[in-house]
Amino acid sequence: MAKREAEYEYWGDRAKTFDEDSAYVVGTGLSDDIKSWLRMQFAPTDAVLELGCGTGTFSEAVAPLVEHLVATDMSERMLQQASAKLGQHGNIRLERENAYTTSFDESAFDAVMMVNLLHIVDEPAQVLEESNRVLRDGGKIVVVDVTNQGTPLLAGLRLGLRYLRRWRRPPSFGRNLGLDDLAQLAHDAGFLVKDEALVGETIKAACLTAYKQP
Repeated sequence: MAKREAEYEYWGDRAKTFDEDSAYVVGTGLSDDIKSWLRMQFAPTDAVLELGCGTGTFSEAVAPLVEHLVATDMSERMLQQASAKLGQHGNIRLERENAYTTSFDESAFDAVMMVNLLHIVDEPAQVLEESNRVLRDGGKIVVVDVTNQGTPLLAGLRLGLRYLRRWRRPPSFGRNLGLDDLAQLAHDAGFLVKDEALVGETIKAACLTAYKQP
């Protein structure tokens, strides 16, 4: 199986119980903190593309705040779960898309959102380059990734054990990305970082907003 197929198949195999498992592995508090941060990053007129929407947990939080949201994932099973959750939102469209090479036109969106995507793909730089392509000048990327940065060692070890219990061994192409890593990836893809933060009380998420430079 090609590496990129393995990326979405790994999570697609876990789609049916993904929300329940995520709550067990990471906890619901971090998800709430991420949603609170996301709600401050968008404007009511934004046309937003979400890459790696999974079951639509964060799509659901952002949709009421923007004009339109195209939520995408490569896994059909993830999209099926998202469809059941997001059906009441008339401004969301779900599509199966490859985050490395989407089907969208250049300069089609005001923002691209990625939550817990860059640390699980093999080539995050290419995902950001594709994001740059589909954004208008001055458009923004909104990136969130669970990180070891700022997480106490014991809490991180316990998280790892919970992960293994529910999801077994993680894919070999996964990595840990802190704020500096995300900022460097964004810079290399042609973005100017405007906002970054670590959120979460114990388990942390690295959050970054960066703008496409003309």
